[in-house]
Amino acid sequence: MKHFVEEIELKNGARGLLIDVPGASVMNIKVQFRGGMRFAKSPDLYEIAHVVEHLSFGANSVFPDEQAYEADFTKNGAYHNAWTSDYSVCYEAECADFEWERILNLERIAITSPMFNEEELKSEKGNVKAELTGYMNDYARLLWPRLQKAIGEEVPNLKERLATINNIELKD
Repeated sequence: MKHFVEEIELKNGARGLLIDVPGASVMNIKVQFRGGMRFAKSPDLYEIAHVVEHLSFGANSVFPDEQAYEADFTKNGAYHNAWTSDYSVCYEAECADFEWERILNLERIAITSPMFNEEELKSEKGNVKAELTGYMNDYARLLWPRLQKAIGEEVPNLKERLATINNIELKD
């Protein structure tokens, strides 16, 4: 597969790779930050990065709520998702070649100008609880924190993580 790679650096020091595959009909966009759950201001707010990741696709400076943002984002079949780890938050999108600039701009808006509100916070806290509860049947997700603790890392297990969600408030 013929492709071209270019490394870019923004004025703020952020770096990225642009990978051009000539003739590709689908674009894949990933924007990743070092901003995961280990950077929470308190262990009692461990899941705050995860909740904020969920809230980023909600109300923002252009769209009044998650439904309006989602309708515009997906109107031509584009897809987005995100994930949060101990150290990273990553936003992903896939779209047709003809609309990559529009989709990249929508990702930018979601990431840089969210308008958090109580209604969406309550909803997304519930979604994060459901997600983590679902992981209780995934042995790898149960084992990993035990292994981390065994080597001396201070990480919460899934039950402990679930207990921190109710501590998160809009002011945080």
